[in-house]
Amino acid sequence: MSTVNILDTKNYYGNMNTVARFYPSSLPASYRKEDFLKRRLILGEEKGFDGHKMFMADQKDKNGTYRIMNDCEILTAKDGWDVSIKEDILVTTDKEPGIVVGHPVADCPVVIINDCENNVTAVCHCSGELVDKKLPLLTFEALHKAEKELGFTFEDKNVFAYVSACAGPNWMYDSYPKWATDEKVWENSIIERENGVFNINIRQAIFDQFNECGLCNVNFKLTDTITSPDYYSHSASFTNRSKAGRQYIGAFYSDKTLVKTR
Repeated sequence: MSTVNILDTKNYYGNMNTVARFYPSSLPASYRKEDFLKRRLILGEEKGFDGHKMFMADQKDKNGTYRIMNDCEILTAKDGWDVSIKEDILVTTDKEPGIVVGHPVADCPVVIINDCENNVTAVCHCSGELVDKKLPLLTFEALHKAEKELGFTFEDKNVFAYVSACAGPNWMYDSYPKWATDEKVWENSIIERENGVFNINIRQAIFDQFNECGLCNVNFKLTDTITSPDYYSHSASFTNRSKAGRQYIGAFYSDKTLVKTR
């Protein structure tokens, strides 16, 4: 039986995307793309995959759509970063070893839900806006639908969720966030303080959605990206420029031809 690998680059490999504001203004897009590919190849060499095979969902639908990473466009892509995937959730299996699915993130968590019996894994970036739209719960449902599509029998006891490092419960907004439109989602997770500041506990909101769908096996990485020196943070970057950037967090099944034996 294969085991899914959690990939969390922290800030150890530098900024994990090509957004211009994270580079000196004089550097063209072609340089940023080449620089990012070099770092992905180094990462893959160390972790046991081809750095060209890293993918992310564009999340244009925002309603729980998913894509199983087993079609020709994915498997034959020269560079996964150039593949446009409009869906919200990516689903991979051990039948596609070495395909890495994930997201460059700062303070928002990546939710990874794995069926350890059938070796199927669903991955979703969960910003505040997407948690408001119940993407954690929809990721669980997407895994269930994808497994049926793949011909597997789904048993909840075999399903485990991992929620990556993210902003901790003291994440502050100076007003009630505009993306928090579903009061039920945030009733236990947004608290107004006496000074008019709102604390957002995104982990609690995700936990509540897992409770709603009956998912009990959940592992939260409790590192706070705002305060940890090992992570980038959008919130902290306003006062500390060294925190400006994105880590890549995702999952993959090992390609035995690329895994080092030493």
